[in-house]
Amino acid sequence: MSYQKWSEKLKSDRKNLQHHDLEVLALEVLDTTKGEIIESRINNLAKTVGKPLQIISDHGSDIKKGIELYISQNPGIIYTYDFTHQVALWLKKDLSKNQKFLEFVRQCNLTISQIKQTKLSFLRPASQRSKARYHNLDILVNWGLNVIQYWKKQDFSLISTELIIDRETLFLLREELDQSSLGKLAKILGTKALTQTSFCQLIKEKIGRKLYRKKGLIISQAAELGRRKFLEKLGWLLDYEKQLHIYAEILEIFALAKKQLNKQGLHQKSQQDWLNLTDNFCDSSLLQKTQQKVSQYLAVEGQKVPKNQVFLATSDIIESIFGKYKIFADSSTCSEINEMILTLLLSTTKLTPDKVLQGMETIHINEVNAWSKEVFGQSMLSKRKLAFSTPTNYTKVA
Repeated sequence: MSYQKWSEKLKSDRKNLQHHDLEVLALEVLDTTKGEIIESRINNLAKTVGKPLQIISDHGSDIKKGIELYISQNPGIIYTYDFTHQVALWLKKDLSKNQKFLEFVRQCNLTISQIKQTKLSFLRPASQRSKARYHNLDILVNWGLNVIQYWKKQDFSLISTELIIDRETLFLLREELDQSSLGKLAKILGTKALTQTSFCQLIKEKIGRKLYRKKGLIISQAAELGRRKFLEKLGWLLDYEKQLHIYAEILEIFALAKKQLNKQGLHQKSQQDWLNLTDNFCDSSLLQKTQQKVSQYLAVEGQKVPKNQVFLATSDIIESIFGKYKIFADSSTCSEINEMILTLLLSTTKLTPDKVLQGMETIHINEVNAWSKEVFGQSMLSKRKLAFSTPTNYTKVA
């Protein structure tokens, strides 16, 4: 992205970057990404478009080495550690050895498989990618808090409206009702009701209106199949409410910092702006430590920026473009890098009817196929078909 376009973006009302704000300067498929190779590719690109003012990266070892090799020969370039990846690293350091958190994640993964094809499916957690777990922690934490909030509503009709008097109902009521009342309910063992209204009427007739006024709600709760199913598969989550609120507060601090950086960019006064913003926000030692982590990051990275200039602090928009590419790539029969990588260029293009027409008139499919064959060679699907091909007289197992 050119600095001119970035400066114009800062002056506009809509400061968040869009895919079409970026431009793909080079696209190359490599067999290896060693630091020396990354350095040579940056050098080649710089000869074409000029030296960069700023480079943002996630500090992946090969990328980091390549960038540092390039900067050692080209001092003055601002090298910024992507804030989003820094946050993920902080979370990983704090949580990767936290047994409570690890058990929470394990239970989440177990729950996904247990309720996927059940009436509880609408409550299942999102699947977590192991490599990006700490990037998407907010999704998991928000899910947990939402499910706990659902529990507090005490309405499980979305799971099941059915109520039943069975042995489990009587077992749950053993400390709430006397033997005489339990005996009356035992006489209708196996009786089901499809609604609360019909169930309540049934119970009133069996135990009397006076006892029903005292114990009717407790009896109904013991008989609710929706409640039972919830507790059976998701009841474990209730033990994590306090911990989830702590995680949510920490993530809120990081989200606030990212909002500041997205809106104002990274500059020499970013740390002071952050301290002013959060002066009365962090009222616990844990939140204060989180605030201090962000403050230290802004102090280090902000001082790299020249006075009165503003730069980027995250590469989120690039991650978003790759996420869009993966949607297209996942549609491939075999998991491989192929010509679908060209969708990266489409993602950064603001398509118009004229541009589509121009592309159709100037680019021929034969040229795309030739390029694909030269760059990627024979596709995995083609190789698979050849490997699994059989003689015409070969008999397959039915």
